[in-house]
Formats: sequence, C-alpha cells, structure tokens
Amino acid sequence: LDYERDIKVEGTTLYFNFSNTYDKIQRQWYNQYKEMIPSKATMQDTVKKESAFVEIKSSYRFRAGRDGSVTSAFVVDFSKLSNFNEINEAVHYMNTIP
Repeated sequence: LDYERDIKVEGTTLYFNFSNTYDKIQRQWYNQYKEMIPSKATMQDTVKKESAFVEIKSSYRFRAGRDGSVTSAFVVDFSKLSNFNEINEAVHYMNTIP
C-alpha cells in the first residue's frame, strides 16, 4: 500500500481507499491463508462492524496538490484496535520512505 495514495494517517485516524486496499490484499490472500478472499461486500461489512470504524467519506484527498485525486475513504480510529502499536509503527515507517 502506498502512503498518501491508498492510506493516510492523521493522529490516530486511519483513512484508506477500500477498493485499492482490497485489490492489493486480494493478490496475497491465498498465499497467506490458503483460501479464497471473502467478497468485497463481506470485507466492507466486516470493517463497518468493527468498534474502530468511524465512517465512510465520499470525498477525501489522500495527497495535496495536483497529484492528489479526490476519492472515497474508509475512516478508522486505529487506537481502538488491539494491534495499535504495530499499525502505528508500520504507517509511520511508510510515511518516511521516499
């Protein structure tokens, strides 16, 4: 996933483009779990049922300037997730890669 294209963090709020994220996860799902990935609708419903889920923004800009297209974004308060520290470190590491 690419920071400021597929995901972005503001404080403990994680914004992600669901379609881009799902497409990338789909590629590695079978290798990791040895089964077919759940449908896109099932995955969306699962995310929406999580206590960390905040909302879906119909219009969100992941990157400022001309390179920043406007798209939809799922919004999650990842401080509510059990693996908060792991996610926080991974996202901040992604943000430092040129």
